[in-house]
Amino acid sequence: MSDSCLHRSDESHWLREANNELSDSEEEDARRQMSDFDQDDGGASRFRCNTTVRLEKLKNQQKEASETKIVKWKNPLGSAAQGSPFKPRRIPETLVTRSRLTDLLENAKTQEKQPFEEFKKFDGKVQQGVPSKKIQIYVPGNRGFPINVCVTNHATVRDLIGLTCYLWVNESDYDGPIPDPEKLELCLADDDGSPELDFPPWEKTEAVTRFSFNTFAVSERKHVK
Repeated sequence: MSDSCLHRSDESHWLREANNELSDSEEEDARRQMSDFDQDDGGASRFRCNTTVRLEKLKNQQKEASETKIVKWKNPLGSAAQGSPFKPRRIPETLVTRSRLTDLLENAKTQEKQPFEEFKKFDGKVQQGVPSKKIQIYVPGNRGFPINVCVTNHATVRDLIGLTCYLWVNESDYDGPIPDPEKLELCLADDDGSPELDFPPWEKTEAVTRFSFNTFAVSERKHVK
């Protein structure tokens, strides 16, 4: 090999080494500059990063708000029922049906009482403040328990018998036939409640104020002599 060739070969080798050393030096300078930049501008970088995150979060909130539908509540009951949370409910009226038999029985009972209603006005317990007499009267079929009658003083024997029938039928457990006051007589009573047949019955027109006794018995006329 000639000397000129050796000389060019050495020159090429030297150039390659110089380029390598230059590249290593430039790379080191670049790294140093990058490190200094990070140290000097670290706060600004973090600020830009935080700002980006907040902007992204705000953008997401606006997107969610645009997708949310707001519905205004309205009272389905109207303004008249706003004071109560409950809807008024109309209760249907219950029709009470009565059988014809019930009506007939009540009418019959009313008709049975009508003959004695006229004597109720002689009841001294009803006529407050009116002078009256308290009398015990035994009735047929129940001689052991007399009926306590409070009769007004202006009543007659007939009125007393009628009032006794009214109390007998309506205010006791009597379940027999309806008595007829015109067929009954007022007599003095024995100790057992039976009519005293040794004395005549009282006249129907006599006033009760003439009584000197307060215990009597009512009997049917056929049983009185």
